[in-house]
Amino acid sequence: MTNQLILERTSAGSDALEMEPAGDRSPQEFEDPSRNRRVPRLGSYDLIRVARFAKEHNYEIDAFRGLGRDGSALTDDETDALTRALLPLIDDLPAVAEALSSTWSGYVITSVQMTSPNLHQLRVWRMGRVDTDDTKETKETLQAAVTSLRLA
Repeated sequence: MTNQLILERTSAGSDALEMEPAGDRSPQEFEDPSRNRRVPRLGSYDLIRVARFAKEHNYEIDAFRGLGRDGSALTDDETDALTRALLPLIDDLPAVAEALSSTWSGYVITSVQMTSPNLHQLRVWRMGRVDTDDTKETKETLQAAVTSLRLA
């Protein structure tokens, strides 16, 4: 099921994570400034940081998916090569930045695909879209990631 991540600023100043079924709504349609609700943008580096957090919590990182220099989706072979290149580097964010500015310059990471320790599938996309087969576990993990990583 595809869900939308929504961050809501609490009265204590922290971000509470909500997940709602995405349906046909765009991510921006979930935002409501009057209620301090916003969608996390999650760029390439944010997705790398989420993957690193998940790996530290015993998730298996299955793939980094993205777009090539020409804006087209990566082929399976390119996805495998990108994943093989970045996965060993995710503990060293400057090394990731170097890889994305040299060998993979012009490429954009659009999602990270993972498997939880309980063997549930999770894919986190830019603009806070999430595909998951276990909403409860995913919400708990991503709330911890939001708090730890200060994602906005």
